[in-house]
Amino acid sequence: GTFIKRCSNLIVLSQSGEYIDSSEISYALREMTEDIRAFGVPCHTDFSIEGNCEVSLAISILDYITRALRSGVKNMKSVNFRLLASQGMLTIRLMIEGVSELSSDHADIEGIDMSIFVKSENNSVTADILCWEAK
Repeated sequence: GTFIKRCSNLIVLSQSGEYIDSSEISYALREMTEDIRAFGVPCHTDFSIEGNCEVSLAISILDYITRALRSGVKNMKSVNFRLLASQGMLTIRLMIEGVSELSSDHADIEGIDMSIFVKSENNSVTADILCWEAK
């Protein structure tokens, strides 16, 4: 539900142009953390945001995170997000305790390059997600 609501909001914001304030991504992640906490799972966020980013960049990041969280929702013990947004590039570290694997598959969106590095260790998984506009 949060993903659909937030993406709809991003599309509305994009009506004025293809770029949005990067803080919109932090709003979406905060809403996701509220949903996660509602299931009794501790969640921590850390954001460092400046500038604008392309709407499709924001949607592609949120799509991956939503799918990753859905895949481990039954076993999650804690979730941590760290978001850095600067100059059209997004870097997110997603750490999920209680999950032993996570896919690095992501949607291909024209004009967006994304690299996902997944590491599993001691019944937890870390995904480092780098996303930027293709030139």
